[in-house]
Amino acid sequence: MRSLLIALLLLSSTAFSQQVLVKEVRARPRAKFYNVKDTTIIYPLITTKNTAISKSINEKIRTTIFDEADEKTTLRKDISHALDQGLINLSYEVTFKKNGILSLSIYKEACGAYCDSYYTYFNFDLRTGESFELNDLVDPHKLDSFSNIVLNDKTAFLKKYKEEEKGNIGEDNIDTAAYEWIIEQVDNCMKTVNLNEFILSGDHLEIRDPCEFPHVIRSQEPTYELKYSYSYLSAFLKPAYRVRLLK
Repeated sequence: MRSLLIALLLLSSTAFSQQVLVKEVRARPRAKFYNVKDTTIIYPLITTKNTAISKSINEKIRTTIFDEADEKTTLRKDISHALDQGLINLSYEVTFKKNGILSLSIYKEACGAYCDSYYTYFNFDLRTGESFELNDLVDPHKLDSFSNIVLNDKTAFLKKYKEEEKGNIGEDNIDTAAYEWIIEQVDNCMKTVNLNEFILSGDHLEIRDPCEFPHVIRSQEPTYELKYSYSYLSAFLKPAYRVRLLK
């Protein structure tokens, strides 16, 4: 089986610039979880001109995506173990690569008693190889103000969603009990905002703070976008990142 895995792992390269290269490690899921002939596992390996920076970035990604990963394991073993545990899909998207900043998202889907999927977001400073968080971008004296703005925007979306769902009672399998359960989930989401997950794109930053429902009612999860242009954010950003994002 392991020799078969090695045969299935293919390396291809996608150049995003002369400074950053993304090599793709590809594999197929185990047939007992997802019997397809297509390659549905596409894992990114980041290569820069600096070996130490590349290693730092790739270790951060690997140990975040694979629960069992540590310095004693290898990427191929991590992938093999994840396939044994039901990994059926993995893909990535580079959304920002400019002025020494790399931003990408990784989608992961695994199946056991039921299938579960989620996105993980990474933001790296290519000059150091270190990942950065929102509080690294935003002036600490303005972080609370920005957090309040995002919470207010999120709350506005969810208030509108609650009204829409109220009008759907009796339709789409939503009875009064289901509606009350949905509203309970939404009310909990409206209490706080999480700024830890975000992604950078060409002209904006997006906070990823979804309102996640239990599997039974997951089809009713609200969808909304918390996007902020760099020009809007300029008043909140630290000078160094203001230059790099607006340049």
